[in-house]
Amino acid sequence: MANSAKNDDGISAREAANPLPAAVVVNAFKDDPSGLIPTRYLYEPIAVVLDQIWAAPAGEWETDYVHFVIQPHTPEPSYDLPVIPLVGPVTEADFPVQLDIGGNWLRISGSYDLTYYIDGPGGVEWSPFKTTFTLDWHAPGGTDPMLAATFPDEVNKFGITEAYLEKHADVDVTISSYLDRQPFDEVLCFLLDSSSDNPNDAIYTHTFVSATEPLIVPVPGHVFRELHNGERGFRYTLRDRAGNQRMDFSRYAEVLIDLEASPTGLKPPYVAAYAYDNLIDRQDAREGVTVRIDAYFDWKSTDEVSVRWNGIELGRLTVDTLPKFVPIDWDTLISKGYLQTRFPVQYFIYRAGSPRGIPSPGIRVDADFRVAGQDHENAPALYNQHLAKVDIFGAVSNTPNHLDFLDWGEPVTARVTLFDDPKVGQRMYLYWGAEEDPVASYLVKFGDVAGESVEFTEILWEVVERTPNQSDFPVRYRTSNGVNEQLSPVQSVNINIVKPVTFPRPDMADATPGGSLNCKTIPALWHGVRVRVNAHASILLNDEIRLKWQGTEGFAGDRPIKETCKLFTDEVWTDADAMQGYHEFVVPYAVHVQPMKDNAGAYAEFNVWRKGGRVGASTIRYVKIDRGISSTPPTFCGPDGNGPD
Repeated sequence: MANSAKNDDGISAREAANPLPAAVVVNAFKDDPSGLIPTRYLYEPIAVVLDQIWAAPAGEWETDYVHFVIQPHTPEPSYDLPVIPLVGPVTEADFPVQLDIGGNWLRISGSYDLTYYIDGPGGVEWSPFKTTFTLDWHAPGGTDPMLAATFPDEVNKFGITEAYLEKHADVDVTISSYLDRQPFDEVLCFLLDSSSDNPNDAIYTHTFVSATEPLIVPVPGHVFRELHNGERGFRYTLRDRAGNQRMDFSRYAEVLIDLEASPTGLKPPYVAAYAYDNLIDRQDAREGVTVRIDAYFDWKSTDEVSVRWNGIELGRLTVDTLPKFVPIDWDTLISKGYLQTRFPVQYFIYRAGSPRGIPSPGIRVDADFRVAGQDHENAPALYNQHLAKVDIFGAVSNTPNHLDFLDWGEPVTARVTLFDDPKVGQRMYLYWGAEEDPVASYLVKFGDVAGESVEFTEILWEVVERTPNQSDFPVRYRTSNGVNEQLSPVQSVNINIVKPVTFPRPDMADATPGGSLNCKTIPALWHGVRVRVNAHASILLNDEIRLKWQGTEGFAGDRPIKETCKLFTDEVWTDADAMQGYHEFVVPYAVHVQPMKDNAGAYAEFNVWRKGGRVGASTIRYVKIDRGISSTPPTFCGPDGNGPD
């Protein structure tokens, strides 16, 4: 069918206006004019793409047939490949369309031209373009033996020395000429301890960009440092761009190595975080995970080390001292996930800026950074601000985060909103203030759902009883999955469980034994009235003492005078108070004493507070106040003498 004729019903005109483009051989090198296809793609049909729909594609219930024709670059005639049907409807959405072509011809080296045409209900349409591709199954040089490589004269005479490498970054090795040389042929180089050694891993691969450049392979000088000093050997083999590699090697070329000793005796890395309990966890990450590099032979202070942690190559650090500790940051620790098992850790020692490091023996370690509950942006820090605060309830007061003496003797309840993604067996442990051990716990059970309120085991009253009164007592919890913990925000609990102390009444220091303040009072009233809170076993250093003074028109609290009220706050019990046995307040005369003049009175009482919690209150001290001198005319004593007030 390679010579099938086109019809003459107008399709040719459409072809001329919008011809079908050339087929595209998918895996051919784009920059190769002969369309070379790597050999690895030739073991199965090769992929060909058609980019453009044809003029009259098949419709519903119709079929187009794609005919590929190949023409070898030999006198051999062209031949058709098996027809490929495309069942309609064929639409623009189908393009580009990939088809596979194959046959025994794939096993024959050579270049080919590929053309195609479409045969369908709409007629026959040809692509006027051809696509060239090349198959190559032959390795460079055929079966001719490869001669031994030659080294520069200086190397032949003195060997590869430090002096030579100081002047030459590369060692120019010359190989022998070979048949069928092509651009992008590769030379694979092998360094050997002796002529009996088998070449395994190439230490360097060089590519000849053209087929005419000198057959000189610039082998990097540093690779020779991997050999021990003495008479060593060099072999090479060839591989073309298609991937055909010779299975034999060149003859053995001797070369003398006379370099400074390379680092030897490298020990396996030591990861203390793993050695302790065979697991690296978040606590280890908080304390700092390090890889320890122990002493090795022929160490130099300019050596560099790079740790490979689970396949991640870390930056080089100078081995300025031994042992050397290399820190592993959090991002590296979790880069391969939060659960990592039996992953490798190794390090490489580099000398004189060499790009190839000397590998240490490796170890394998385990890591688990998973947590119970939602994670947070400051991981691996223990504190997680996204966990809910716990709420504390007394048995009787039943007020969130408030306990008082009404709750005395009964267990206390703790409730919290359950964390995200709870797993059966995970736990929460409740911590009460500075108590080292948890005072309650919660075990996640089957059916628990994130966001629901759950209740810890009860908190015994004996725990609470040890707590002093405090308005902001800290309570928090930890989540645990058995490996890692997280710490919740603090809940402040107002604890006022100690029964209030009833303190004795304050003293009126200047009053008469009968409890009066009058014109004969010394010091005079207008110098202020002294009120004293006496020492008491329940008043401690730095306790706050709050005093209230209230004047009245009568006695014993009768008819309070509003504007005479005076509150003393922010005064604390001091060492000086303890030494003298009392804390003294002075009530100013103006406003707070002056209005009381004729058979009047006042009273005083105080409260004691400690860390925001009330310790107790006093009973009330009453005092009579009378500044009268005579009643006709009314005369009163005062700071300006006697007279009408």
